[in-house]
Amino acid sequence: MRNLQLVKYDIISLFKSYLTYIALIIIWALLGGMTVLFVRNSDKVDYSMILPMANWMFLFFGLLVVIKTITRDYSQGTI
Repeated sequence: MRNLQLVKYDIISLFKSYLTYIALIIIWALLGGMTVLFVRNSDKVDYSMILPMANWMFLFFGLLVVIKTITRDYSQGTI
């Protein structure tokens, strides 16, 4: 398969999988909980608190994509 076809297949399979949405809900819940804790402990929330949390969200979502791709490639014998 061509590289673009593999990328298209990965993106479509990510949106079709219910595990993607469960992972995103868990990540958003964790970020929401951290935000609530930050707000309760301080009167002002600035960008220096929010950016690290967004960084963690992108990290977890990126790991989800990479693990899913490696698993698919391994199961199809393309690695």
